[in-house]
Amino acid sequence: MKITGKIKKIIFVVFVIVFLCPIIWLSFKSFPEFLNGVFSMTWPKTHGIVISKSISEKAAWKKGIWRPVVKYTYSVKNKEYTNEKISFSVFFYGKQWAADIISRYELHRNVDVFYNPNNHTISCLRTGPEIAATVYSILGLGVILYLGCLLIRHFLN
Repeated sequence: MKITGKIKKIIFVVFVIVFLCPIIWLSFKSFPEFLNGVFSMTWPKTHGIVISKSISEKAAWKKGIWRPVVKYTYSVKNKEYTNEKISFSVFFYGKQWAADIISRYELHRNVDVFYNPNNHTISCLRTGPEIAATVYSILGLGVILYLGCLLIRHFLN
């Protein structure tokens, strides 16, 4: 059976919808987190106090996924803020991994808090981009560049 041009286009569209759209969606979700992670490496540091910690569960794909939650307070220029951002990641974890992360933070203890000097409400406990955000950002950028090259080639032919 010979594959015609119309069938090739249908296969390409299905491929884009099934495989590339989720990658592009993940990259758009993770890219801002990646950038904040990179920028956070230069943010000033202040002291904060852990006021609560827990593991938040979300049902997904017949399995639970968990997010470590560490709520802390900190002050900048005599104004107090509250946040629960540990690091810049959009992804959830396995239950044990989430438990390991929150075990690093003791209730009512001091923690180092890194805050955005331009917006003091944005802060984190761990600086730098998370590996998942980095991978999805680079992967998404690669897919977008590849599709752009395909479109340019298509219009030039």
